[in-house]
Amino acid sequence: MRRIDAIAAAALAVAVFSPAEAQTAPDTTTADSDVVHLTGRHMIGLSMGVMDHMASIVSVTVSGVSVNSQGAFWVGYGHWFDTDWALLAETGVVSSQVSVSGAGTETAALFPILFGLRYQPEDWALGEKVRPYIGGAAGPYFGFQTVAGWSVDVGVQTAIGGRLGAGFDVIPNRHISLGAVLRYHAVTDFDRVIGSRDNYSGFEFSLRFGVLLGAGR
Repeated sequence: MRRIDAIAAAALAVAVFSPAEAQTAPDTTTADSDVVHLTGRHMIGLSMGVMDHMASIVSVTVSGVSVNSQGAFWVGYGHWFDTDWALLAETGVVSSQVSVSGAGTETAALFPILFGLRYQPEDWALGEKVRPYIGGAAGPYFGFQTVAGWSVDVGVQTAIGGRLGAGFDVIPNRHISLGAVLRYHAVTDFDRVIGSRDNYSGFEFSLRFGVLLGAGR
């Protein structure tokens, strides 16, 4: 009889305490699925912004019409080779000018090709979706200028420069990244004027859209 009572008591204890233990056990499935880990992933991004040294200007004179734009348009690639670090490669157009006069048409544009690093530690994350970062890149800034009249004259110059900046990414899901960045370009002088300047150092503010690729690790 005592043996039957002991077995019944043990069965009752299991029935009472097992649900409580199941309720107190942490459920990490949802939390883990919400976190976007970037290690091992790739990104293709497009950026558009403005430089601070000149706004878009259209000027009309007796000699002709000139359109001068200091917009910044970038296409880039990034790869997170570590939890906190990413390699970057980016190119684009950060300045352009078109002038039309009786003597012909003159065009000028600046094309940087930059390589660098981004430091984006998970410890800086603001919640699950916002990832601040700092970064830098360097490389050649190619200046192209053409003058078309009775003949066509094409000139190419190269300056060396780099940029430093800080920004943030908003990652709503595993495949999309939105962001903003403020950075400063330090560029050496061109030998001759490209467009309306021989130096294109200055601040840039840009908005970015990116597509995240790869499963990561």
